[in-house]
Amino acid sequence: MSIPKPFRPLTQPFRKYYVPLILDKHEPDDEVQDYIPFLSKDVILGEIGANMGMSTRIYSQACKFVHSFEANPETFQILKRYTRKFGNVSVHNMALWNTDGQIRFFVSGKGTKYDSISLHIDGKYESSVMVNSGKLDDQECSNELTALAIDTEGAEVAILEGAKETLDHINLIMVETHYTKDKPEGTSKEVRVILDQSGFSEIHSRKSSGSAQDVIIFKR
Repeated sequence: MSIPKPFRPLTQPFRKYYVPLILDKHEPDDEVQDYIPFLSKDVILGEIGANMGMSTRIYSQACKFVHSFEANPETFQILKRYTRKFGNVSVHNMALWNTDGQIRFFVSGKGTKYDSISLHIDGKYESSVMVNSGKLDDQECSNELTALAIDTEGAEVAILEGAKETLDHINLIMVETHYTKDKPEGTSKEVRVILDQSGFSEIHSRKSSGSAQDVIIFKR
């Protein structure tokens, strides 16, 4: 869903109107398909890294309710407009992290799915923007959540560090781990350590591709 660079300034003001009209035609990433069999209609899901909402659409069909978090303000406007037709989704313009305040968010030239707080080893970034950040533990919806889906292009360790209290009542977690410039070895090991210490067992994993490392599902 990438527009040639010379035309982006012309189309940018209108993206929140025309992009939602075509999102239904696009399939979510493979990790969503991995996760769906483990979800059920009693799940209240925290979706962290919602992007434009393609995954949100599928999660809303599988779960009782979805709280979707997206850090990029422009992408959030698309997410907000697209998901308003779903009656069981609430959207939050927030970069979940291990501290409160503001943090720099990098915008990729390869499409919004590669936008991130963390820089990919092979990533190309056109710009950055300061966004509000906070711990999941401090969000009003955190006490409601029973499952998490985390796809944040390298920010997953910091997000889990800011969710220690929330993890106490989470039963199911899907995390896509990544290789980043500050963690060239990838984030899988740290994610596994944090969740093992929080009482989770790994029930599914597979290798991913590109800047992604593994897709891992944990259950308490």
